[in-house]
Amino acid sequence: MKVLLTADIHYGNYEDYNITPNARINQFYKLADRYVEIGRENDCKEIWVAGDFLRVPEGSNRVNHGLKKFLKIISEGFDEVKYILGQHDLSTKSTEQSIEDTIISIFDFDNFHYMNKKIVEYGLGKIAFMNWSPDQDVSWIEDKVQVFIGHYTKSDLFGQDIDESKFDIMFHGDIHNDQEIGKFISISNPIQHDMNSISDGSVIILDTDTGDWRRVKVDPDHSRFLRLHYVTEPHLQGFQDDLNYNIYKPNKVVTAKGASADLPQWKDIETLIRNIIKEEDFESIHSEVSAKCVNYSEIDFDFQLIEVRIRGYRSLVEFHATFEPNDLVVLLGKNGSGKSSILNGIRAIWDRSSHIKNERSEFCNWVDVTITLSYQNKIYEITKGDDVLFKIDGETQSRNTKPELEAYMRECLPFMNYVDLLFITSNVNNLAVQFTPDRRIELISKFYRLDRIDAYSQTGGKLREEVIQKIIPIRDKLMGVKGSLDTIETRLMELDDYKDLDELSLKNEYEELINLRESKIKYDNWLQEIEKAKSSINQQKSTLDLYKSKLEVNVDELKDNLISVERQINDNKAKIEDLLQKDRRLFSLKEKESIIKQKGIDMGNYVETLKEGKCEVCGSRLADGDAHSLIESKTKILEHYRSEYLDILKELEEFSDEEKSLGYFKKNKLIIENANSELSHARDFIKGKIDQYVIAKEAYNIELDRLKNYEDKLESILSQRLEEVILPPDLNDRLSDLISKITKIQMYHAELEKKKEKSIEYDKLDKEIKELNDLSQKYLDYSALMSRTGRVYGEILTKLAEAFSEDDIKYECRTWTWRGKLNRSFNALYKVKGNYRVYERLSDGQKTVCDLDFLSKLFSVRVGILALDEHLKALDEENLPKAADILNNMNVNTILVATHDRNFTPYTKRFLLELDESGKTIYTIN
Repeated sequence: MKVLLTADIHYGNYEDYNITPNARINQFYKLADRYVEIGRENDCKEIWVAGDFLRVPEGSNRVNHGLKKFLKIISEGFDEVKYILGQHDLSTKSTEQSIEDTIISIFDFDNFHYMNKKIVEYGLGKIAFMNWSPDQDVSWIEDKVQVFIGHYTKSDLFGQDIDESKFDIMFHGDIHNDQEIGKFISISNPIQHDMNSISDGSVIILDTDTGDWRRVKVDPDHSRFLRLHYVTEPHLQGFQDDLNYNIYKPNKVVTAKGASADLPQWKDIETLIRNIIKEEDFESIHSEVSAKCVNYSEIDFDFQLIEVRIRGYRSLVEFHATFEPNDLVVLLGKNGSGKSSILNGIRAIWDRSSHIKNERSEFCNWVDVTITLSYQNKIYEITKGDDVLFKIDGETQSRNTKPELEAYMRECLPFMNYVDLLFITSNVNNLAVQFTPDRRIELISKFYRLDRIDAYSQTGGKLREEVIQKIIPIRDKLMGVKGSLDTIETRLMELDDYKDLDELSLKNEYEELINLRESKIKYDNWLQEIEKAKSSINQQKSTLDLYKSKLEVNVDELKDNLISVERQINDNKAKIEDLLQKDRRLFSLKEKESIIKQKGIDMGNYVETLKEGKCEVCGSRLADGDAHSLIESKTKILEHYRSEYLDILKELEEFSDEEKSLGYFKKNKLIIENANSELSHARDFIKGKIDQYVIAKEAYNIELDRLKNYEDKLESILSQRLEEVILPPDLNDRLSDLISKITKIQMYHAELEKKKEKSIEYDKLDKEIKELNDLSQKYLDYSALMSRTGRVYGEILTKLAEAFSEDDIKYECRTWTWRGKLNRSFNALYKVKGNYRVYERLSDGQKTVCDLDFLSKLFSVRVGILALDEHLKALDEENLPKAADILNNMNVNTILVATHDRNFTPYTKRFLLELDESGKTIYTIN
């Protein structure tokens, strides 16, 4: 399978060098399409991004929406996207990284795969992926891989520490060129971002089956993406066409008299830097700085003021002016006529403050200042006052807040940050007040395109700060270890009396005393066991005596008595049953007697009725035959009743009169039952006695056996006779003293071991801090070397001073130390009566000439505007022509001079201003 490798895309909204609004950010969508095109041409199924999707970790909402579009094109153009993160993608610079440290993961599409510290296998073998990391720790790779995809800083002289044994070849991002150093292959940036990245970027096509790879240029015919170039001719600056922008980098300085002098060029500066770096032994540091150099911007000051409109500002009710290239405009008028108001109104567009609306004219209810200018092929219109408006090519720009809109203006028009350079106010007598020595050097750096040197110094400082940040936790740890060592040392001093004691002899003595105490304990326990056994025997004998007393009863007699009582109970039960039977029989006979008697009476009455010949039921007369038959039948029944009744009476005679009396049987039954109740109590008592005897007998036998066991045990204990042990009276004190000494000896040796471990740790941390401090000092020295007071600038400024110098004005670069701090100035000397006088001792008029000469030399790069508000007021008849000559030859598109001196005659356009009777400014243009 073939894959497309890319890195260092650096997606972002680049506000400079745009041929049309957003042209550079739109390039990234073309780049995404170009990736897809290259992928199809080379049969690449996947694209692998080796870090730095982004220019900065967190962009504006507009940039983030564009990023989503860019990533979507890539997602749809490849089967799979594998990616790692570079330092520009991550909001953290720590080794501890999370997918939440980047915005890229928010836009993850289904076929996007985050590959940090992952390994995949293909035909050629294993391929590992890892994010950018400050320490490049690859210990997580257990077995060697064939290919490593990373984001790694590497140059001919410098490389981050990495274990090269973990891989055969590494394709990496971070280096914006197509270098190949040993097994380290830089993927290269795809398109140019600035002068610190190559213009003909490329990608790599890798065959994962064979390991073969080759480069493919992203824009081989230069038909797609912008490229930047340095030029030495000012008229060549700017867009040559849609895809080529020239940055003017002067190679000569032209004096006011038309003479010229060579300026140091980058090839000369690079040679100078290389030589100084080598002399100062900063080669490896410089290589690292070059690889990690911070972004820097070479500001284009070349804009053209087109139109100014001021309404309702101070005395200006309505002011309107248009401008042409190379205009030198003079504002003439008396004091208070409105000259400064015009310049201040224009300057207010540059300022961040909103003071315009506080300067509303007393003649108007509104106030606004509008300027129109062209810059890098676009027309910009800015209005400030009651409202703030910003237009690009007629399209109004909007932001959430005015400060955000103000910031956006400065992104689009970076020269706005140099208002103090472009507008010299009336209260500035000389530029020494406005432009300090450091400020002068900064402006020289900016206009002579020395920004890279500042970037080197800034990067050195940044790297130093990173080292300092590394030192802080190590120092904290070191202080913790130092505190531990101090604590250990204190403990060792406290335990010093014990360091020479013999621990072994103390332990032996302690062991002897412990054994003696244990022998004493055994002896005491032996005595206690004897006493316990004797006590158990005595107690057991008492228990046997108790049970023995319970066996002193005549159990046979008790059993006989129990039999006799139970017999009486049974006899009484038989008597009660006999009484109950008699009672039931008597009751039954009496009941039958009553029934039969009644039946006999009833039947006798029936027979009598029949004898009368009538029916007993209805009383009607019966037939003689029927009556006779019934009488005969019923008479037989009546006889039977009489016979049965007589038998009952006969049986009743068997009962005595007493027995027939009421309650006889019940009373006798109760008497017998009471007797049986007493007999039952007697029986239970006898049974209890017998049971107690049986239980006591069984328990007695058990306790007798137990007594035997106790006696046997006592005999056994007595057979293990121990010798009496007598303990020394101070045993516990001696044991306590010994254990204390042994413990403190052990503590002393433990503290010694801790001291050894902590000392090793301390030495390691101290060495690490010293190494980092040495590195920090190297970065500091390097940063100082590249600073505006450093040697590199010193030699360049010295050459510039020579180039700037003419017969009447000479320049010097002077370096001195004040209160331990290095200082540098770039100053002018003015020729007075044949002698050069230092700037600080000149008259105001002479200083003004020097100031203008410095500005004219400074403006090697063309500048859009220079406004001088009464800055020429100190010039006399001798110096005014010099100043005018300098202004006439100054490399500025529009020069505005406010003065009330009508002797100032050089101009292309003149505004005559005065106040009318009401105090409003009126003007004429000629």
